[in-house]
Amino acid sequence: MTLIIAAAQSTSIAGKIESNVANHLRFGTIAAEHGAQLVVFPELSLTGYEPGIARSSAICPEALVLGSLRCLAQEAHIKKLI
Repeated sequence: MTLIIAAAQSTSIAGKIESNVANHLRFGTIAAEHGAQLVVFPELSLTGYEPGIARSSAICPEALVLGSLRCLAQEAHIKKLI
């Protein structure tokens, strides 16, 4: 069985998690349209690459703000959006 992996290189805005999630959703949708089963994003891309705010911007995987990404993964049969 073949596993299709997509690596996304996106621009993030420091501390703007909702905007960054929307950006991830766009990349994830494109990856899904190409059959990706695993989509990889850069470390800290949800918080905006700012180590100083990473702790205060931390969110748990079950957070409501990530709901659209969870839905995309489920609907597109993506195993992981990491």
